[in-house]
Amino acid sequence: MNYWFINTDESALKDVNTCDLWFKHGLAFSGGDWDKYALPLRNLELRDILFMYHNHLGIVGVGRVLKVWDENPYREKLLYTDFDFSEYRIRVDWYIDIRDNPINPRSEFGYNSSRFLQRIDEQRETAANLVLRLESAREFVSSGELSFTPELQEGNVRTVVVDVHERNTIARKQCIENWGTSCCICNFSFSDVYGPIGDGYIHVHHLDPICTTEGTRPVDPVNDLRPVCPNCHAIIHKKTPPYTIEEVVEFFCNGRNPEG
Repeated sequence: MNYWFINTDESALKDVNTCDLWFKHGLAFSGGDWDKYALPLRNLELRDILFMYHNHLGIVGVGRVLKVWDENPYREKLLYTDFDFSEYRIRVDWYIDIRDNPINPRSEFGYNSSRFLQRIDEQRETAANLVLRLESAREFVSSGELSFTPELQEGNVRTVVVDVHERNTIARKQCIENWGTSCCICNFSFSDVYGPIGDGYIHVHHLDPICTTEGTRPVDPVNDLRPVCPNCHAIIHKKTPPYTIEEVVEFFCNGRNPEG
């Protein structure tokens, strides 16, 4: 897996941020000279990570390549409608949207990327850590860790104040490195079922719920954390205190083999 900067060509449309169309269509676009703006797409491989860079804004999104480039030139265009040349596209899951809070690549990597497509070679660790930080900011917080009573009415806007306990992103990473990204209860794997869009995705469960602790506490990523799928995570938190991993494994096995 490689990491790349890819430029949205903010000058392609007037009065419209081209990055908005990249998110809307789930694509990365280029257009113009074949050698300069088409052939580089051949370098993108399945599951590569792309940092979407928009001039004058910064890094506005992160995506994962879902399909290798089909090498088709499109004359019926979605983005380069004002230009008399073909458009090229590649399918990307833009799963992290930071258009409201763009990141200055100079502050993270020490430089901006003005090229259409540029592989990040010397700072792969910086790129990986940035993705980890952004992914962790979106991590699932189970209903069992939030303390409020839901109302039966829907649609009205209301403010709910809850305590959200901060996760240690390094601990999450080390847990996954040790236990993998398959659910430790049912063995479900997002990448096996959904392909590249599910790569690296899994919930991380605290065996001893952090919501029961006042203040901070040490965490052992191997002994205190386990990867679990959202379904098993929801079952774990169906009661307070939560069910144990062993109890949910038994539920799962008995559910699949009711006569056993």
